[in-house]
Amino acid sequence: DLAVGAVHVAPVDVHHDGDQGWVAAHAELVGRLDATLALERMTETESGIIWRVAAGEVGTVTAWARLVDAAGGTSGEVRGVVPARGGRVDTVIEPGPDRLLVLTERADPGWRAWLDGRPLRTVQTPWQQAFELGGDGGRLVVDFEPQARAPWLVLQGTVLLASLLLAVPVRRRRGGARW
Repeated sequence: DLAVGAVHVAPVDVHHDGDQGWVAAHAELVGRLDATLALERMTETESGIIWRVAAGEVGTVTAWARLVDAAGGTSGEVRGVVPARGGRVDTVIEPGPDRLLVLTERADPGWRAWLDGRPLRTVQTPWQQAFELGGDGGRLVVDFEPQARAPWLVLQGTVLLASLLLAVPVRRRRGGARW
């Protein structure tokens, strides 16, 4: 229901996590994930093990953006997936019952959504970014606009300029002692 695309399990550090109960629990978790039909092991590195959610397995819906029944909130019945590319949506959706557009992204004020040029209202959720879509259809556009980037760029430029000026060597004045 959360449209998870991948699962990552960190490795057990035997030197720091020496508790044998912890090591056994980790091994059991890895075994269960390996045995899950909807998961496909992708890689194992020093940072952990990664499984990919296999699309179409056991009725799972894997999508970055999806439409859910508004009555059930973000965990409502999935009404459809929305095609997305590179963290952006630009597609036409059909009219339907009241729905929410739910992204598999943390809620952030930088996310913006428009339906036929009309901004969509953000819905408060525990963690996911969601928008109130209603029953209307039309051209749906979702994009991320980072907040307050210009002030940070100005501050970084100022610090860089000050660093450069402080790094310039200066000559000492020659002359006698001053009293």
